[in-house]
Amino acid sequence: FICIKFMSSVRTAIQLDEKVNEDLQNLVYKPRKHPGVMKHKNVPLPTQIIKAMEASTEDFPVKKLVADGEALCRYLAGRHPPSTQLERDEKYEQIKLKLLNKYKYKFNEDMPEEERLKLDKYLHNEIIMKCKKQMYGWKPLNYDELGALTYMFGRSAQEYAVLVRIFGEINDRMPEFSPKSFLDFGSGVGTGTWAATHFWKPSIYEYFCVDSSSAMNDLADIILRGGRGNKTSSIKAISFRQFLPASNDLKYDLVLCAYTLFEMPTPEMRLEKLLKLWNKTGQFLVIVEMGTNAGFRLISEARDFLLRYDAEIFAPCPHSKACPRFMVDDTPCNFTVKYSTIPLGSISQFKSELFSYIVLKKKTNLQETAEDSSSLNKRQLIRKLGRFSRKREIELRSHVGSNSNSDDDDDYVATENENVEFDEEKLKEINSVSCKWPRIVRPTLVRSKHTVCRMCTAEGQLKEVVATASKHGKTAYYCVRSSNWGDLLPVNLSEVKKEERFKNSKKE
Repeated sequence: FICIKFMSSVRTAIQLDEKVNEDLQNLVYKPRKHPGVMKHKNVPLPTQIIKAMEASTEDFPVKKLVADGEALCRYLAGRHPPSTQLERDEKYEQIKLKLLNKYKYKFNEDMPEEERLKLDKYLHNEIIMKCKKQMYGWKPLNYDELGALTYMFGRSAQEYAVLVRIFGEINDRMPEFSPKSFLDFGSGVGTGTWAATHFWKPSIYEYFCVDSSSAMNDLADIILRGGRGNKTSSIKAISFRQFLPASNDLKYDLVLCAYTLFEMPTPEMRLEKLLKLWNKTGQFLVIVEMGTNAGFRLISEARDFLLRYDAEIFAPCPHSKACPRFMVDDTPCNFTVKYSTIPLGSISQFKSELFSYIVLKKKTNLQETAEDSSSLNKRQLIRKLGRFSRKREIELRSHVGSNSNSDDDDDYVATENENVEFDEEKLKEINSVSCKWPRIVRPTLVRSKHTVCRMCTAEGQLKEVVATASKHGKTAYYCVRSSNWGDLLPVNLSEVKKEERFKNSKKE
């Protein structure tokens, strides 16, 4: 007899956006220049900044500063946030249980009290020693004059490239955005100010830089003065402080918190600072960290915490649901940018930097956050963080297989300004539909006659699509093939069930 089996499988189908498809057919732009493509060019430091660095280090050993800067980069790449008291207690009990099982033969009821106390003291010291070895020993970083110069040589080039990439998203996505004020929390040597002036120098009339290190503030000011302290600063309306303003009355259109969350000694202090920055935000809050697992977790913590205060995600997530990356694997959701090292003390090289970030936008016609950060004590913040962690775990578990429609969240569309010119109406039309476009979250694998693309969708799911010209058409295939890591893909995704028939013949 013949046994026929029917099996159904679900695959992800892609369909090119109607407006983009129409523009491609009318030869408005080519597939490799579609509206979702971002700029992946190398980002060098401005020439005037390099000259100022050279002038400010005339009396210092530049080659040693370059070597120390590279060592500092390696140290920062392996850094973790400080552990919480709960994590330390759990690790203590875990090691204590192992040691008790190991030395249980030494404990007996007839043991004298003096020997028992001596053994307990030995076990306690052994547990403390093992905890120090197995847990990350976080220490605050204090930068003096030499440390600030080392940081400048080690981190300024890649941080500037990352911020130019992120600010470029905002500038291309919202060309009408012209910030009047800029707040940089954890400003360092001033990379945030350099990137902000690259896009909005004519409109920004106030720069407010906050860094706990006075040496960092002094160096940032000297660089803006061309490397000479007696010269006039290239930015007049700029001020440097070591602490945030206490009042929330003054709002800043653009607030930046880059590579700063690792410096907070406790989780409650991180959340307290984030809420203060959010209360000072007029339109956009940008949070950036390294593209490591530790950096991504800090970004995810900030993302989910501030979503409780009616924040809108502008980039990179095309949704405001729980991050699906936690359900798939333990790898971070990060992106890459190309940059050139500082051509001082060594030959300039082309390198790439991984980073994780989130851009949050204030909702329009919404009242300000009623609860001020100063009124949140440590216990309240810890309880908020605990509720957030448990809630996120429940959402992630219930999220698998969810096909619910997503909210209309803002996302980013970048264009190649050098080759493609969009008028304002066309750009707004593209932006209105691009909020549902998936974002490519892993490198695109270009193979012979097919391309593998991994995306995060508006439904809060990770999807993998194998695009071919025969299945999806040449136009859509070339758009996928020319897209890179971090781009938006102008397609609509749908799930298609495919039934397959299998025949098995058996003889009795």
